[in-house]
Amino acid sequence: MWADAFHDGGIKRNTLDRVKNLARDDDEDTADRFERGELERIAHVKTRRPQDINLVMFAS
Repeated sequence: MWADAFHDGGIKRNTLDRVKNLARDDDEDTADRFERGELERIAHVKTRRPQDINLVMFAS
């Protein structure tokens, strides 16, 4: 995205050119997903930060 914005002239320089990607762990390719029961409990947590719950529910 940053490279595209730079090439399109939207930004003067791509500061992320200097940032290197981290090496992947060889242990597992994906994280363990939540089970349906866990998601149900998370969805009903009373909180002042509903965006956190929305993030978990969206990513699952």
